[in-house]
Amino acid sequence: MRVLDHDQIRHSCHWANPLWRNQSAPLTVIDPAYQQLMLDLCDVIKSISVPYKRVVYHGHQYFYTNSPEIFNLFVNFPRITHCCYTQAVIDRPRNVVLLKHSDYQWRTYFKSRFYRDHEIQQLSRFLLGRPQQFRLTPNWQTRLSRRHAYITGSFFVDHHDQQDTLLLSMIVPGCVGKTLSICLSDK
Repeated sequence: MRVLDHDQIRHSCHWANPLWRNQSAPLTVIDPAYQQLMLDLCDVIKSISVPYKRVVYHGHQYFYTNSPEIFNLFVNFPRITHCCYTQAVIDRPRNVVLLKHSDYQWRTYFKSRFYRDHEIQQLSRFLLGRPQQFRLTPNWQTRLSRRHAYITGSFFVDHHDQQDTLLLSMIVPGCVGKTLSICLSDK
């Protein structure tokens, strides 16, 4: 249920039918009653009137909201096996990376995607050849030493100038996800 649309849910259920897949694959037919439950859940989620953010990750749905009463809609819903919430104190500024100390002013995150050989080589030569301009984590340096790499959105480089993102985009077009300023925390 990544998309809250009845037609999309029906389409996904239709193509999950083993008649349309490889016959040697395990048989998992989506029961019409289960499909109706998904459609009903879609309607419940679409009926939420308070602001929220929904993230679908590995078959789970996570809701972020300032109105925890929306979780009452899901507690007694059939086939929902786990529904709980925690409250978090949010005291960090938005769109800022808060660090205790840093020599850099900007942090750029990469887009989650598969990077081909030549893209990894270009990024590696560019970033490792400029240690005074870019700070890389040890995990990032290891990832750049591979031939092929799937780089997740959690990979980042710290740098001095906001215009460095333009250079990264020129080296590998479409690699830059977002750039945030780094602020120093006194805590």
